[in-house]
Amino acid sequence: PLGPLRPPRAKDSSGERGTAMFDFRSPFMIGTGGLIVGCWVGVHAALLALTDGDAARWSLFGALLGVFHSLEFLATALLRPGEANFNSYCILHSVPYWAAMALAAGEYFLTRFLLPSGTSLGDALRSPVTLVVGAVLCAGGLGLRYWAMWAARENFNHLVQRDKPTGHRLVTGGPYSISRHPSYLGWMVWAVGSQVLLGNVLSVPLFFAASVLFFRHRVALEEAALLEWYRDAYVQYARRVPSLLPFVPGSEAVQRCIERSRASSD
Repeated sequence: PLGPLRPPRAKDSSGERGTAMFDFRSPFMIGTGGLIVGCWVGVHAALLALTDGDAARWSLFGALLGVFHSLEFLATALLRPGEANFNSYCILHSVPYWAAMALAAGEYFLTRFLLPSGTSLGDALRSPVTLVVGAVLCAGGLGLRYWAMWAARENFNHLVQRDKPTGHRLVTGGPYSISRHPSYLGWMVWAVGSQVLLGNVLSVPLFFAASVLFFRHRVALEEAALLEWYRDAYVQYARRVPSLLPFVPGSEAVQRCIERSRASSD
């Protein structure tokens, strides 16, 4: 899950939207989010510099996780500055998201206990190969995600929009000329790569399956809106550019339109 929860609004005594200190848009809450994420990254970066072996592997994962949450806020602040708030850090992402992270941490530390370094299987799971491959996937996935956000500019939003925002345009250049959903693809690569990095043999397929299920639902909603907003222009774009999300070809409505378009052109 990528989209943060809609931030609750503080209300003053008259019942109107207030500017209380704990309003998610307040400087206090935005600063608090930055402090939480910054401390998380700082602690794990320090541990990464001071440790080696399995401890360094976990520290690298923790630092990359903090970087992800930092960049989510930074992207919103740069591209949609009027909408940046505490939830832009995605700290209050969703219960399933943090449950998945807890599962990943549990598997990692349980595996370290049951299969410590020096055992053949433990050494295979936490080999230099899984570390390097996982780190490359994480970096590549995050790079693709933020390249896509930058290409979308003001059209980017953490929340799927049902009504067409003023000034919204269909983005087809940059990474969107390769995949219809490059930011989602980047997130999926990052999520799976993070578990490869940790050597979590169970969490790799679980993170992949959870991503597929989530994006099948999210892409269906998003493409239904884009089809309504842009009609034939989106159909022609979808005909040229694949989804590239594994097992997420796109919404059924868009697929039917593509088939009719191809049939009429034959």
